[in-house]
Parts: sequence; C-alpha cells; structure tokens
Amino acid sequence: MSKSQSPVSSVVSPRSAVSGAGSAEAEANTRPWSERAVDDLRRVFSKGNDQLAPGLVIGGLLCVLMYAYWNTLSGVSGFWSDDQYSWGWIVPVFTVVVLWMWRRPIGVVAPWERWLGAGMICVAMGLRAWFGLVYMNTPGMATFPVAILGVFTMVGGLGMLRWTAMPVMFLLFMFPLPMKAEEYVLKELNTVAVKASTYGLQTLGVECYRVGSTITVDQMKQKLNVIDQCSGLRMGTIFIALAVGYVMVVPMDWWERLVILFFAVPIAVAVNVTRIVVTGLLYLAAEHTDFITEEMAKKVFHDLAGLLMMPAALALLFLLQYVMAKLVPVQEVARPAAVKVRPTARVGTLVGK
Repeated sequence: MSKSQSPVSSVVSPRSAVSGAGSAEAEANTRPWSERAVDDLRRVFSKGNDQLAPGLVIGGLLCVLMYAYWNTLSGVSGFWSDDQYSWGWIVPVFTVVVLWMWRRPIGVVAPWERWLGAGMICVAMGLRAWFGLVYMNTPGMATFPVAILGVFTMVGGLGMLRWTAMPVMFLLFMFPLPMKAEEYVLKELNTVAVKASTYGLQTLGVECYRVGSTITVDQMKQKLNVIDQCSGLRMGTIFIALAVGYVMVVPMDWWERLVILFFAVPIAVAVNVTRIVVTGLLYLAAEHTDFITEEMAKKVFHDLAGLLMMPAALALLFLLQYVMAKLVPVQEVARPAAVKVRPTARVGTLVGK
C-alpha cells in the first residue's frame, strides 16, 4: 500500500468531528428566529413524528373540554376584573409555559390507563353537575383541572400524569375563593393585621390602642381604619401563588419546598403589617411636622406601599432560601479518580502500518 493511500489519512479525528458539530450548532443558532420556528413546525408535523397524533388528540379533547366549561371560564374571567383577583390571568399562562418546559415524549399506554383517564373526566363532570345543582359554583370551577388531568391520562397514561399534575393543579389559583371562605379569611386576616400593627406601633413608642378594626393613636386626631382591602388577602393569595410557582420551577430539596410554603403566609402578613405601621408613622409625622403632608401619607399607603409590598415579600423569600442554604450546605460527593489505561499496541499497528 502506497503512502498516498495510507488508511491513516482517512481516519477522522474525534476532536475535529466534535468541533464540526459545534460549529454547525452555532451556525444554526445564529439563524433568524423565524427560520428556526418554521423548522420546528416542520419537525412537529413531519410524517416520522410519532408524537403528532397524540398531540392532536390532546388538543382536540382540550377544546371540547373548554367548550363544556365555557360558562364557568367566562364567569372566572369576570372575577379577574375585580382588584382582588386581577392577577388571575397570569396563572394559565404560567401553567402553559411550565408544561412546555417539562414536556416529555408519550410512550406506550396501557388500556387500563386510558380507562382511568376517562373515569377522571367523568368524575369531574359529575361533580361539576352536582355542585351546580346545590349552587356551589367555586367548587365546580375546581373540577376543571381534574378534567384536564383526565385528558392527559387518557392519552399519555400515568407517565404523562406524573409531569403534568403539578402545573395543571396550579390552575386552582386562577379561581376565586368560596364566598364563606373569603369572608372568614378576610375577618381573620383583618384581626391579625390590626393586632400586629398595634403591637408594632406600641413597640416603637407610639401610644395607641385598637377598637375592632380601628387603631386610635393618642397623639393623632385621625384614626387608622384597617378595612378589608387592607387586610392583605390580595397580597397573601398572590404571594402564595408565587411561592408555589417558585418551588415548582427552582430545583431544591423537598424540605426546602415545605419550609418556603410554610413561611409564605407569615411573610405576606409581616409585609402587610409593616405597610400599616409605616402608614401610621407617616400620618403621625404629618400632624407634627411640615415636610410630610397627609396627602403624601395617603399616596404612600395606597400607591407606593402597594408597589413595594411584593418586591419586599420576594426579598424575604430569597433571604429565607439563602439562610437555609447557609445552615445546611450542600455536601459534594467525592468522585473516584479516573484510571488511565495504557494502550497495548501502537497506533500504527492498529491502522495497518
């Protein structure tokens, strides 16, 4: 064999192959997003894609399900016009994004799994009909996520149910609380907010006392009336939803998730109490100083404090996770050292020299 036809010249280096693949991937990433989107659509609707048929079935069943629940969904959108639940439209958007991020291919589904999914749909529809007969609208709304999980189970089996359960059940946050539950929670939150705010002002040296939902300050003519809108229900529901979404998408240990969820309500209450205490101090300063006016105190309470409550609560949440990370550091497992294997023959011998 001549030197010009040596087999060594035809051998491709793995390093060059990897670099070639990397350059091809980098070149693909530099293409316009519209071209990449078209390629993704072609890949989805290609003949060799075995996930196309299940995806179309899921889409069709979800459309039928939304049509069946249309009166319920239209009623929910009406609640979103209220300031108490004006953030509800974000919940389905977040659910869709998480489902897309967590998507898994659909494998072989046993017949009993399909029957299980069909049973879940029937149970959800039956409960919805019964709740409608007894005029319990909010529990009837809660059957919608169960019916969606039934669709996913019927098409994708238990494997699809496992990774879709948490994002789909997150849809419960887009529904309003039952009327009696809302009244009870409002009353309890109002009582806690008034008591804690009174103790906070007294701790800072302000002579005050509470009567019902009103805080009377001895050195101030105007009384602080903590109405239902100031009880923190809106702040609490939003922050609990954020905490649940946070523990869903951020990787952490199970006990860290439980701690964050446990402290979600106390953090929301603490931030709302801080808002009331700061407002009381501003009203007190407005009556004894000239550089703070009553209008400024009202603006801080209704506008600025409302905007700062959520960032403050999130900062406390991140601080809580930071403290947990410092208290329980992650222990790295020592990996065994790689064993070097010396070749038993020369390269020239392997290629035929």
